[in-house]
Amino acid sequence: MNAAEFDIWIRSERTNAQQSNRSPESLSVALLERLHTDLNTWDNSVTAVVYTWRQFEAKQVQGSGVEKDPALATGSGTMQLINALLPLVQDRSLLQARLQSIKANLLLEYGALEEAEKIFFAAINHLTGLQLEVDVNRIYNMTIRGQVLLRLGQKQEAERIFLDVLSYPWYLVRETDVQVSLREYYISSAIGLIECRRGDLPALKNIFFVPATEYELKPILEEAIREATVN
Repeated sequence: MNAAEFDIWIRSERTNAQQSNRSPESLSVALLERLHTDLNTWDNSVTAVVYTWRQFEAKQVQGSGVEKDPALATGSGTMQLINALLPLVQDRSLLQARLQSIKANLLLEYGALEEAEKIFFAAINHLTGLQLEVDVNRIYNMTIRGQVLLRLGQKQEAERIFLDVLSYPWYLVRETDVQVSLREYYISSAIGLIECRRGDLPALKNIFFVPATEYELKPILEEAIREATVN
């Protein structure tokens, strides 16, 4: 089965399991076998199996009178499945974060607050790294698009994009290589902004830079201001 066919099978089997109120063990086995053999599997297919376990076990506990002891959380089918899945999806940050979030919420339900906090922290770390990767790509594409718009003579739209790039707090990024790239995009966008406002003295005088980039940008801005003053 390809990924789409497997997803359809998962959802059909999940419905059958829910209607018959039986354990979704067969879903877990099929999913783990698929991931162990590196077959393409959608994130939503993975979480569908996990949530099926969550719903099944919630019904089992509901009305049983059994107190939710933290020790019981680690032995639940949901927790065992998540722990088996995490090593198999290490290269999928968003899925890792989703699984860890489910795991942390399960621990919360059982009163394991300290353990839940640690898992939430791990989920946040995965999402932060993913967000930073997205931000770098977004800033790069915005910078290039602004430059293209400037070449097309669409200065107003280009200026809006350059200002958006300049508002990104790249200097707060801890990863050195990422910060270097973001700084370069900042400088390129700042130069683009100067070009957009070239000849407009009041607008040029209203341009300000992060101090760490003044060495590169101040001479360019001062030259543009001198030209605007003469003209």
